[in-house]
Amino acid sequence: MTRTARDTLILRSRELAALYRGRLEVLLEQAYRLETESYEGPDLPRKFPEAKDSPRGRRDERLVAPRMQAFTDVRRAESYFTPGRDGIERFLQIADDTMLSGSRLGTLQQFPDAGIAVVTLELDRASLHLKTAVIDERVVITGSHNWTSGAAARNVEDLLIFDSPQLARYYTGYLDYIAETHAKPFAEIARDAVDAVDTDPMAAAGLRRRGEVQYPATLPDTVPRTRFRDVNAKGDNEAFSVRGHVEYLDDDEYLPVVREMINTARQSILVSMYHVAARRRSETVHEVLKELGDAAKNGVYVYLVLNMPEMQSDSQHETHSAIAERLRERGVDVRLNAPGALLHEKVVVVDLCKILIGSHNWSEGALTGDGVYESSALLVLPRQEPRFAHRLVGHPIVSDMRNRGTWEKELSLLRHLDSQSTDQRDATIIRLEQERQP
Repeated sequence: MTRTARDTLILRSRELAALYRGRLEVLLEQAYRLETESYEGPDLPRKFPEAKDSPRGRRDERLVAPRMQAFTDVRRAESYFTPGRDGIERFLQIADDTMLSGSRLGTLQQFPDAGIAVVTLELDRASLHLKTAVIDERVVITGSHNWTSGAAARNVEDLLIFDSPQLARYYTGYLDYIAETHAKPFAEIARDAVDAVDTDPMAAAGLRRRGEVQYPATLPDTVPRTRFRDVNAKGDNEAFSVRGHVEYLDDDEYLPVVREMINTARQSILVSMYHVAARRRSETVHEVLKELGDAAKNGVYVYLVLNMPEMQSDSQHETHSAIAERLRERGVDVRLNAPGALLHEKVVVVDLCKILIGSHNWSEGALTGDGVYESSALLVLPRQEPRFAHRLVGHPIVSDMRNRGTWEKELSLLRHLDSQSTDQRDATIIRLEQERQP
């Protein structure tokens, strides 16, 4: 709750209570009754342990919730339920009657194009859960209704509209607080973001630049992306079976096994890892990453693909980008997963015949077994199995890994495409692919 912006309203109104009760009764008639067997187990605890504060949850990073306050000047309250577009139509009417027809409706939906300032919440692993608008310093629109066609046409949602200057000032103050303390201006993707390496069109988004990095010649060449239509498409890999020795690894057995596999590799090391937490005090993680670099220096081909989160503000973006930058300097072929397709694997394949697979991320807790319960399995095959390589190398990845500047620009573009509607995305992809034709 301390890292999510929400709102809760207590409405003392018999009319609204009757309206909501009627809606709930309709939903109950449409719902399936859940039949459960009687519970004969031990009594459940009445009080559960309170969650400890996150070590990253410092006071200055948290959203501060406003205090509860009563409002007495509500002149009018309207409630709308979905499925149905009545609430959206009413909202558009309040916003601007002149924008309900023709191309003007599209202009309303394109906020930056219409000259409306847009900011984005920049808190790590935080969520902006408000669906709120304040209009003309007196009308407040809120509720559970996201501004999507799915919320209007399919979901069961509510949308509330209040005429109250006091409530409007209260919401405005809280929205201003979020914008001033925890948000950044939205930076549009410039058209040359995928072409011009020597320019910096994404500077407004706060991306860090470190300059060109000359990587070893042993790394495979990478080039700017030319196809965007199937960027998140999964490969045609099918399930396959293998025969060999299988050994279960408990927490304290994983680290010595993975280090031995890396240090004894003769040809290749392929790694697909959801999370690598290389913080300052993560000594064990840094040792494993150093040994990957040592293996590459000794002539072993090392391929490491890391997950990239959907949001740049997620701390995993910076952590994995820094690891990619550092290890590519040492000859490790690090690749970043396309952010539109979550990479949740934790797999290590050595010489195509020794496979370590399970739940172990490369974090200090998982590698040392300190306070984290994980499990993995070691497979040792009698012969090499190239299908493991096809599986790991076939993930959707960032195409242009020449330096951090180029892959940051491609990541920003891919995230921008993922955030667009289907029609907008198709139009953008057509333009981009036409510009990239030889």
